[in-house]
Amino acid sequence: MVTVLFVGMNVWLWRLEIAGKGRFNSAVSPAVVWRKMLLAQDSSSLNIVQQGRRIGFCQWRPTVKQQRSSRADADDLSVEEMTQEVTGYEIDLDGYFLVDDATRLRFNANLVIDTNFLWRQIDVRFVLRPDSWEFFADAGTERFRVRLEDDNGKRERTFKFSDLDHPEQVLRHLGVGGLAPVLAGLGQPLGRLQATNLLSGITWQAERDHLQMNRASIPIFRVQAGAFNRPQATAFIGIFGEVLRVELPGDVALASDLMKTL
Repeated sequence: MVTVLFVGMNVWLWRLEIAGKGRFNSAVSPAVVWRKMLLAQDSSSLNIVQQGRRIGFCQWRPTVKQQRSSRADADDLSVEEMTQEVTGYEIDLDGYFLVDDATRLRFNANLVIDTNFLWRQIDVRFVLRPDSWEFFADAGTERFRVRLEDDNGKRERTFKFSDLDHPEQVLRHLGVGGLAPVLAGLGQPLGRLQATNLLSGITWQAERDHLQMNRASIPIFRVQAGAFNRPQATAFIGIFGEVLRVELPGDVALASDLMKTL
């Protein structure tokens, strides 16, 4: 019996380590990875690195929004029935990066997602003292608001999503019409973004993979994104939804301390 158990365990380990590797690099739906990221129990602390030099820091925090069931106030409920009802999800991204040795640009973003995993609201803010820029969009009303504060004073305008068909007019209303050529260089007008999906212009691919760390092979998801015929971004996501590393164009990377060995 001991011999049979020993042989059986070795066969199982061989299948896991050798034969099982055939499961790596197999395609997986990006939606599966996205759900795991939303349901991750812990936040991800990431250093922003460019060409090996640390230039900033950010933190990715997913939250599951819950509320007590409408029947939770009844006195005759059992413990099993007193459950929390999921009402949506939120993602917060906060951090900063160095514009130069003496100047920091701070940013924070909040994304609200419903139970169908469609975005409902997004709020993004950048602060480069004394200037600040804020963008807020609501999928329900199909409107977005822009607030600017700079040497020209404070300005706030609200637009419809359909106004993005002519982004140069939006910029002109905000007093920054000189940025229109920059938008034209993106290769796709902002107006093509759909109200139900802010990322409609991005193509996604995801696959199961593994990384070698300290003589151990850990399973991960590798997600690649391509947009506007620009270089792709690649994200390494843990099997529990934690963000391990994100590689961006310009030799910029967001890296967790856990991935220093990469």
